[in-house]
Amino acid sequence: FARAHHLALPHAELLEVCGDSALTLLVLIFGIISLQNLLLTQETAQDFVSHVAQVPFAHPDVASSEKVTSLFAAINELNATLAHLSRISAAAFSLMLLMLIRIVHATGVHPRMRVIVGTFTYALNDLFHFTLLMLVTFFFFSITAIWMFGGQRDEFSNFGISFLTQFDFVMGKLPENFQESPRMIAFVVFATVVQFFLLRHVLIAIFVQGFMQVRKEIESHKAVGNLLDDAFRSLHSYVLAKV
Repeated sequence: FARAHHLALPHAELLEVCGDSALTLLVLIFGIISLQNLLLTQETAQDFVSHVAQVPFAHPDVASSEKVTSLFAAINELNATLAHLSRISAAAFSLMLLMLIRIVHATGVHPRMRVIVGTFTYALNDLFHFTLLMLVTFFFFSITAIWMFGGQRDEFSNFGISFLTQFDFVMGKLPENFQESPRMIAFVVFATVVQFFLLRHVLIAIFVQGFMQVRKEIESHKAVGNLLDDAFRSLHSYVLAKV
């Protein structure tokens, strides 16, 4: 029992193995489904054209309601196919995103390659509190903008659009023709100072601090070289062991 316990994988490594296996299985299943849809695309298009061609538009003996019903039946089949392809595209995007996250996470294997993962790990706690602060700030500016300019400007017409507009301030993008109103000028200046100059630079500082922590950790590994040098030495040691 002690030997089996010693050979057992740690929980974190076991979760990684299960996650990689599940992701690989999903990719294989998606590949099979995509191949089937690719083969059926031409057949589906031909069926739609055939159904439309079979609608008896030129026959006066057929009621107009029946012609319209046949036409819309073919259109509904096409819409169902397009909806299915849209779901396939959404699944493809989700899989690509998961694969990207896994690839970035895999860079943490080598100490000098784990810059992105390590920086995010060190900054995670500060990012959580920054997100709370950002949401509160966005909420305040969104409500204020709706109250002051909701009936005058489209970018503040409702809460959803107004909330998304706050991201423009973070990126330094200003509303068009904001100089026309003194109140709008005051609001834009205040929002730019708080969101662009404060929030944005605080976010940058959080990542810089995380990067400096990772850099300090990397420099403490005196035995670790660069990735290519370590790969060459590992391969050289492997060859010498086999010889």
